[in-house]
Amino acid sequence: MSYLRLEEMFFETIVKVIGSWLFIFVQCFLFFAWILLNRSNEYVFDPYAYTLLNLILSLQTVCTGSILLMTIRRQTVLDRSRDIEYLRIQKRIHETVLMLNAHKAHINLIEFAKTDKSSKV
Repeated sequence: MSYLRLEEMFFETIVKVIGSWLFIFVQCFLFFAWILLNRSNEYVFDPYAYTLLNLILSLQTVCTGSILLMTIRRQTVLDRSRDIEYLRIQKRIHETVLMLNAHKAHINLIEFAKTDKSSKV
């Protein structure tokens, strides 16, 4: 596992929470509670057709989008470094296979030369 800075751990935690079903259910419950409480005539805290709720949702969308983009950017950097390491390993494996094939061809040539000499005798 790679070393995570404090802000990266914070963003990863937020993304895990935002991407969960629990978050969706809790958020839906809070919205419905907001609407039901606001519709009651006893205590109206958002009197202008849910302007405050709309503001809160807009701020949440801005923050969530920014955090998701930062997390995606970090994951892209990690994927790129992983891919570079994978290609380096694949290149080394390819070079090793080529060397072994050349060595095997050389051994086959020597064995062929030995069998050719013994068949002449």
